[in-house]
Amino acid sequence: MNLTGHIMLNDLRRLRRPLALWVALLMAKLGLGAVLLWGGTGSGAWFDRIGGAIILLGAIEVLMGYVLVAWLIHGDMPTGTTAFWMTRPMSGTRLLAAKLLGLAVIFGAAPLLLTLPWWLACGYGPRELMLAAGETLFLHGVVVAFALPLAALTDEFSRYLMWTLVLITALVGASLTMVVVPTMGRGASANAGLIATRGWLALALFLIGGSVAAVQQFWARRLLRSFATLGAGVVVALATLNYWPVDLSRKSSALVDRPGRHAAGFSLALQSARTFEPPGADAELTVSLKLDGAPPELVLNGMSVDHQWRWAGGAVVERAGWWDFGTWGNGPAMHMLGIAPQKPNAEYEAYLADRRRQRGLPALSESERRRQLGRSALPESERGVRTTRVKLPPSIAARMRREPPACLLRAHFSLHRPEVVDERPPRAGERLARDAEHARLARVDRRDDRLIVAVVEQRPLVLGGADRLNALNAFLGGRRPLESQYFLVNRGRGNASQISWLGWNAVRVGTVGIRWRTMAFFTPRDYRGEGNWVAHPGWFDGVTLAKVVLREEERFTTELRVERFEVVKVAAKEGAR
Repeated sequence: MNLTGHIMLNDLRRLRRPLALWVALLMAKLGLGAVLLWGGTGSGAWFDRIGGAIILLGAIEVLMGYVLVAWLIHGDMPTGTTAFWMTRPMSGTRLLAAKLLGLAVIFGAAPLLLTLPWWLACGYGPRELMLAAGETLFLHGVVVAFALPLAALTDEFSRYLMWTLVLITALVGASLTMVVVPTMGRGASANAGLIATRGWLALALFLIGGSVAAVQQFWARRLLRSFATLGAGVVVALATLNYWPVDLSRKSSALVDRPGRHAAGFSLALQSARTFEPPGADAELTVSLKLDGAPPELVLNGMSVDHQWRWAGGAVVERAGWWDFGTWGNGPAMHMLGIAPQKPNAEYEAYLADRRRQRGLPALSESERRRQLGRSALPESERGVRTTRVKLPPSIAARMRREPPACLLRAHFSLHRPEVVDERPPRAGERLARDAEHARLARVDRRDDRLIVAVVEQRPLVLGGADRLNALNAFLGGRRPLESQYFLVNRGRGNASQISWLGWNAVRVGTVGIRWRTMAFFTPRDYRGEGNWVAHPGWFDGVTLAKVVLREEERFTTELRVERFEVVKVAAKEGAR
């Protein structure tokens, strides 16, 4: 065995006890994930307790990994003049190679080997395995890259912790400055895409500067020069975090168009623009747009919309907005299941309108009618109207009302086709599965006119894949997900019960997203007059639970140009239409 390997093995033997504890943390986290996936019926509170323990173990794992880097480097520290290795015929290059080899074993090979059985048990294929391995190596590599320069430039663990606190304070202070203080010099705060671009560039520059400083210290053992290199990397990273001007996020794969045959027939038309301007806060601009051309058998998803306003004097304001409409439309999914969607009852709508007149109440607004009766209750001209919202400084909103600018809207959409993944009787223990996406029915409770179903879902959630960060936020953040929906189907009667969500909890374990979702299905009812609805007797006998997913077919961008963008100020904040 050569000297490099001997040093590496000696480090592993010296750190055998903390390494055993670190491995135990990794295994405990994966074990709790297995309990969530395959262990018993539980409840939402039970899921939260175990999920909280998983998050805590993950945090301890990161902190212990950060400490392990220092212990590994300080065993043969490249700083000072009293280290034992300096009295032996050993170069700094060889020592650096031995330390990097040890780090590769601890933070590369060990996590991959320990997590591989978990990925295989969760149904990962070759593509998922490759992406999950890449993300695991990247995240552990970030911990090592943060810790390595400080470990190489300090000769005591106490100094290592002190410089860690100094660095964290500098980074937190710079981040707060970026968020609180406008930085672009044009009176406009940075949008989310620019903030993300600055963050990733700053991280890369800091890691590069730290790596150069660590290598330089091992090679030349010039402490002041190495600290200067690290400091320069920190300064450049902080400057980038605050002042980088170009948003590179639009070049990401998330917004790459893949138009198909339906994109050309899609169009936008401006309906109205309204601002709500609360005192002492940013104005909220709501733009209503008429969307035409979406095929009825597909689900339309509004990804984002970019607004650009241009005045005659050359002033330009740009904002990225978010769509204010639900992604899931049940019509295409019901069509895929072979079930006719239930339409609003005109007699019941007339009854409600008459009751409001008797009580002296005004008629329902269109948005209130949609919330109570469904979008199909709206007039045909209103069914395709959706809104997008942006925040603006009050001065910009006032100028828009005073001097209507020209406007360019670039709306990003995707079209998805519903697809039935699986359909099974709603019994506890049943599984609905396809590829690496699985759902286990943890509990099924019958309560009078409703069926309560708790399901544990798993799916690959790799940041380097097609999901990226927005899917991670949607999966873990409690929003109604784009990717799946459930229907309780009675084939004998030719109808279905749509889902009512009661709650959901989620956690991520080793790139596997695990989610507990509790849902209720109500018996379909017939209207019998005077506001009375009667449930279908025996409807739950012979029903099946169907899981429907959306498969993306197209992704495209549609532009709308408005020569005179006129804005009206409203007194109260309007609800989603």
